[in-house]
Amino acid sequence: MVEAVTNAERDVICQLSAILSEDRHVLNYTNYTVSKEHRARVKGFPDSLRIHRSKWFTHPNWAGRMQMPPYHIHYREEMQAVLAQLKDSLDAPSPEKQQQLLRRAFQYFERSMQGLAGHVNIEEHTVFPKYQRAFPNVDISFLYKDHEHLHEEEGKLRREFERAKLDDGRQGVLRVVQAALAFDAALNTHLGEEEEIVVPITLAGDLR
Repeated sequence: MVEAVTNAERDVICQLSAILSEDRHVLNYTNYTVSKEHRARVKGFPDSLRIHRSKWFTHPNWAGRMQMPPYHIHYREEMQAVLAQLKDSLDAPSPEKQQQLLRRAFQYFERSMQGLAGHVNIEEHTVFPKYQRAFPNVDISFLYKDHEHLHEEEGKLRREFERAKLDDGRQGVLRVVQAALAFDAALNTHLGEEEEIVVPITLAGDLR
């Protein structure tokens, strides 16, 4: 049992090190896992919307139109910062220090999620309806469902933060880190897949 826990900690630290070494300020972020559902959606889109990511930034319509990738950068960076703070908590020399750093990480996470909620609200009430009007024959309702799924993943991490308040041990912090890694992966997949849908729409569509 001890060996299993040690292996779990080693895996978490390895994942953290890889994430913390990333440059998340890049506009063209591609280090995310694409789901099978997303691949199927893209295949069903008309040819005019199947514009590969490698062609976005040189497309004649890239400049002068509101593009989503610049608005996504800081959410990736903020989760990277949360993970850095959680690593500090994991490495803390005492349970008291662990809890102090855990609270700091949660406060930062909370502020980031407040910003993300505002971003989602703008997308769902202003941006997505505009996209749908530009392409009325293309179903993009899944974009709303993807937000619901991401919110569920956020809730899982919140619950682990709350649970860790009752557990001063290192294992409580470790569970928060594991949940944060899972949410970070879900967030990056969501942002990347969303970009693969909405950027071609902004490049190909009449969004007046």
